[in-house]
Amino acid sequence: IIAINSFTGFIEHMIALDSMQIEISWEIIAVIACAGILGSFVGSFFSKNISQMRLRQVFGVSVLLMGTYILW
Repeated sequence: IIAINSFTGFIEHMIALDSMQIEISWEIIAVIACAGILGSFVGSFFSKNISQMRLRQVFGVSVLLMGTYILW
C-alpha cells in the first residue's frame, strides 16, 4: 500500500511539474534512492546487532538533537 501511494504521488508530481515546464533532476533522485536503500541495509544490521533498548535511546537522542538543530 505504501509503495503504491508513493508511486501515485510521484506520478502526480511529475505531471504537475511537466505542466509547469520544470525538469526533474534524475541524478538527485538516484542519489536519494541509493541513500535510502543503503540506509535500510544499515538499519537492518543495527537492529540485528544492537539491543532494542539501546536503539531506542540512540533514536531518542538523535530526534532531540535534530529538533534542537531545527529550532535553533
